[in-house]
Amino acid sequence: MLAVCFQQVPFEGPGAFASALMKHGISLECHLVPKNGLPQDPRDLLSMKDGPMSVSDPRASET
Repeated sequence: MLAVCFQQVPFEGPGAFASALMKHGISLECHLVPKNGLPQDPRDLLSMKDGPMSVSDPRASET
């Protein structure tokens, strides 16, 4: 089985997901989007990573 992870920024990878997938024998392929584009084959499993966030970020209504 092969999983693909879409990353929004290069410094935030799959983290604990990678360890869990490898533990179960699932290979992982990461794509930095949109910079590196999308894979031709959708693979067996898809993980979408959002961009950087923090609990201390201001709310939209506070900016």
